[in-house]
Amino acid sequence: MNRYVDIYANVLPDMGTVGHDAPTEQQALERLEQAEAGSVKTIIAAPLYTPEQYPSMDTFFEMRDERCLSLNAALAERQLPLRILGGAVLQYHSSLLKLGEKIRRFALGDSRYLLLDLPDVTLTPEFFDDMTKLQVMSGLTPILADFDRFYDAFTLEDFFALREAGMLLQISAEGITSLEKRKLSLYLIGNENVHFIASGSQSPDEPLRIPDAMRMAQRNLPAEIYRRIKNNSGMLLSDASPSQFL
Repeated sequence: MNRYVDIYANVLPDMGTVGHDAPTEQQALERLEQAEAGSVKTIIAAPLYTPEQYPSMDTFFEMRDERCLSLNAALAERQLPLRILGGAVLQYHSSLLKLGEKIRRFALGDSRYLLLDLPDVTLTPEFFDDMTKLQVMSGLTPILADFDRFYDAFTLEDFFALREAGMLLQISAEGITSLEKRKLSLYLIGNENVHFIASGSQSPDEPLRIPDAMRMAQRNLPAEIYRRIKNNSGMLLSDASPSQFL
């Protein structure tokens, strides 16, 4: 049986993500029940962290961990074999490197990978320089989040440049389920320019669509490529090296 790992989901009550509010506790449990019924086994809860939203970084992590613990307890009470791990999304900006080694706290599920949102779609030399410095400083590899949002803004050459620079890309489930995005998504996955499919930033009243997206990917990709994109998220949690994705 296929069991999926979702590395980016908006499931924590009172902690929203990029462009969307947080779910209520009831909405969160409904989304998790739907995901488990769709053969999801692990979800990384990745709320957006911005200094303006929280009194301190410690407050953010205390809230995140408490909500993960509460959801895991609720899942255990319902005897649902699904676990929630802590993660986060950081928005890229020029002062991001000032976080120093503290940035390691934002890694996905205590892995060596970091989820970054790009508020600006311009790939400047400064951006590439900052990404190199971030990797050297923190030992974390950036994963650019929900990159299917930028399909209209980037050329294929841009995608190849990101890959050459060691960037990993995650697309949302919509990048596969949407007819308008599907063809490009499948092409980029097949050429190893996209490395992860996740639920991504979604409205809290929508179901987590990772099972639908993965089943659609299975129908439309060669078996070897589908196995690779399916297994990548689990490999991330096992702390595989970036070279295994690139």
